[in-house]
Amino acid sequence: MRNLAQQFIGLNKKTYFYTGAECPSLLSNESAVKQYVQDKSLGELGRKRFYKIENKLKDNLAKMLHCKSTEISFSGNASEAMNNLIDCLDVPEKSNIIINDLEYPSVVFPLLNLREKGVEIRTVNHSNGEILQKELEKLIDDNTFLVAVSHVSFVNGYKHNLKALRKLTNRFNALLLVDATQSLGVSKVNSQYCDFIISSSYKWLLGAHGVGVCYVSEQMIKELHPRRVGWRSVKEIFHDERLEKYEYSNEVTKLELGYNAYPTIYMLENSTTFLLEVGIANIEQRVGELGDYLIQQLKTNGFTILSPELAENRGGNIAFKALNGEAVMTELLKEDIHVWGGDGRVRVSINFYNDESQIDQLMGALIALKGEMIDE
Repeated sequence: MRNLAQQFIGLNKKTYFYTGAECPSLLSNESAVKQYVQDKSLGELGRKRFYKIENKLKDNLAKMLHCKSTEISFSGNASEAMNNLIDCLDVPEKSNIIINDLEYPSVVFPLLNLREKGVEIRTVNHSNGEILQKELEKLIDDNTFLVAVSHVSFVNGYKHNLKALRKLTNRFNALLLVDATQSLGVSKVNSQYCDFIISSSYKWLLGAHGVGVCYVSEQMIKELHPRRVGWRSVKEIFHDERLEKYEYSNEVTKLELGYNAYPTIYMLENSTTFLLEVGIANIEQRVGELGDYLIQQLKTNGFTILSPELAENRGGNIAFKALNGEAVMTELLKEDIHVWGGDGRVRVSINFYNDESQIDQLMGALIALKGEMIDE
């Protein structure tokens, strides 16, 4: 699959392990944006084209998530989608919500605000980089309203078993909210196990900034009570009493206030079409193989690995300890090797456009830095 790197801008000249933070741009996304710019000048006909591309994107995401396109809405970014969902839920006082210590902060922050109304936030601590089901079982109870997880952790790539989580939450009638930012586009994500899914658009989905993906299961749409309103979130905007009252839509679009960021919608429709053609299962398999290879190289050379060793328990992110991750990142950039470094670690985000020779190049550079910026 390495030949697919030719479909991206600049990947023939660099070693790119940075997708967990920012994806490279598809060459074809330039054409997608150009098409938007042309459609923008077509008046009403252009708007119809906006809607057509938007619906095609929802169809693509529905295929990826194994859901209906009518269960998908958009917002400005994943953080906005998360806040919007929490604001729409009637969370009972004295209930509890379960998170874990491998979570991305913007998943947690909106939940922390609920403490003001007496909601308890319970945290499962990881064990050697994994969130064990038995530890989650110790915290969940009949008062648990919601379990919130990142399908794949931004910290070390740990991948939750959503089927097992769904089985557990069902026992206690708790909801399951999943942030798929680090999995959608590189790992299989099945919505049948989730009540809610959110995702960014500019990482593994190979899109751009400006769109947050939000899935709400059909049965949960009616349970959402929005606190904000716009013309797109109501049943009818042009009725006789429009200046006196409004009624929210019965569809998931009640979460949308107005038009979405159509330049990004066009790019994301293009990139998700590309991903579906390559095949998510094919991508996941190749990323798992390359991850196995990297982990073996890291172990052989004495690095402290923070990620799960089994491919089935991780996504595309693999992390190892680093005394000064930022400095490692900066040094690697001098050789045009792109990784993320910080927070006591270096994170290598592997995707289908990488290969073993690039991992060898990375390891050669890392070994040269070992003892200076990496070892504690």
